[in-house]
Amino acid sequence: IGKVLIQEYLQGKEYVIDSVSRDGVHKIVMVWNEDLRPGNGIFNFFYGFKVMDPKDQNIQVIIDYANKVLDATGLQNGAADMEVIWLEDEGRPCVLDLNARWTALMWHDGLALEKAIVGNDQITATANAYLDGDAFNAMPLVPSIKQHGAIIFTMAHHTGFLRDTPGLAVAKKLPSYLGSYNDGMFVGTLIQKLPTNHPCPFILIAHKEKAVVDEDYDRIIGLENSDAWFNITPSTWYTLLTALRPSDGGLPGHGLPAIAALAMLAVAAVLAHAAMSRQSVRDGMEYLAIE
Repeated sequence: IGKVLIQEYLQGKEYVIDSVSRDGVHKIVMVWNEDLRPGNGIFNFFYGFKVMDPKDQNIQVIIDYANKVLDATGLQNGAADMEVIWLEDEGRPCVLDLNARWTALMWHDGLALEKAIVGNDQITATANAYLDGDAFNAMPLVPSIKQHGAIIFTMAHHTGFLRDTPGLAVAKKLPSYLGSYNDGMFVGTLIQKLPTNHPCPFILIAHKEKAVVDEDYDRIIGLENSDAWFNITPSTWYTLLTALRPSDGGLPGHGLPAIAALAMLAVAAVLAHAAMSRQSVRDGMEYLAIE
């Protein structure tokens, strides 16, 4: 017996609704817009999350819809991380998924951003929902934002050794800069071009003026897209090792002789060592050469 899977393609902006519930009463902590655009070879590359103002008419519709989804699915207690698409042609939201947990943005400095924006965070709100009825009741059904803000995922567009992050120095001077968190990209380590937002340095921005946040957000993304955020030394030996990876019992292509391949690898290592030595002279930094 054949099986048929029918899926609907939903076109529009994607939003995340962070909420907590107690005995069927739902309270919104934050609404985000997921900045998904083409990048690193995929159509929905994560660039960042922008805070949405609950007073916006479309966001009010999304919040009302999200509460109805929580009711319909029977989620009465605890945290919820819901994703919806705003269907522009139809002027309404449509749910993508619902996770009975707090959003992954709550780890690390995501908490600091939510506290700066609404004076609360989803983890604290979840604890109140379970353990402190008075604190939960004191929370508004929908928060008022004190500032506008965003989280930016600064991703590498190349594979190689990370030598520096000059974009971070620029970001720290921006008027909306709030903080950063490095999730696994450190100087001297090999980083890879990835289709996901992990690992990467997270940049937090917040400001009372939305225009300032938007301008700084675009500035950081512009540095990232123009390869000015990271200083990456291409890894020749990594490329060679990838090429030497066995495939169907032999080397790719016409079968590069092993001795020639190793010779190329040795030359690449010498060139890399020389390049790092020259760089040491230029910038005064000390680099560890692994031979």
